[in-house]
Amino acid sequence: MKNDSNKISAYWDNFHKDIKGYGAFRPDPVLSRYLKLISKGKVLDLGLGEGRNALFFVQNGFEVKGIDISETAIQSCIKRAKEAKLEIDVKLQDIRNIKVPENTYSLIIATMVLQFLNKKERDTIFEKIKKGLIKNGIVFLRVFSLEDPSYKIKLESDKFEMIEPNTFFLKKRNMCIHYFSEKEVKSIFRDFQIINFSEIYSLDLAHGEPHYHGMITYMGKKI
Repeated sequence: MKNDSNKISAYWDNFHKDIKGYGAFRPDPVLSRYLKLISKGKVLDLGLGEGRNALFFVQNGFEVKGIDISETAIQSCIKRAKEAKLEIDVKLQDIRNIKVPENTYSLIIATMVLQFLNKKERDTIFEKIKKGLIKNGIVFLRVFSLEDPSYKIKLESDKFEMIEPNTFFLKKRNMCIHYFSEKEVKSIFRDFQIINFSEIYSLDLAHGEPHYHGMITYMGKKI
């Protein structure tokens, strides 16, 4: 199955037009909790959305680069940065096409984005993340887990095609969705030191009708 960038960007544009409750300086609580562990330097935010994590790190003295496939999200981030008189390097780009220079970043963030890639694409991005971090650099990841209610729905429905283990192709969105296991995430970063790992079941009020998600959060250090 081929993911079409134009159709995917249109989906995420609509998503960000409808989203509610994103604060410009309300970063993920795990990132703010472990801020002192992150060496001052460069940060890369893959799929930065409206910039809630990226702008937080700019505010705390980091040089931040962010990409997103949604023009709506990018423009919202730029607007918030200007209002706060902050400088951030943002680019409209498909994450699958990004080039990540090696040994460059103190922190690479990928929240709620990598589950929308197939295995080959995910593996490529994970390798870029590992190589792009400096020694003791930190990766922060949040993805859907096998505990997400929609995983069971897809398993039991003939409307969704499983193209790879725990990966479905969503014809309506023209994109993939993958559900991660704890073993999978820890295996991907088996050479990293775990700083934080958690699985949560959370109510999502940001878009559409209230619904639940199962999510994995991982934070690890390159050693």
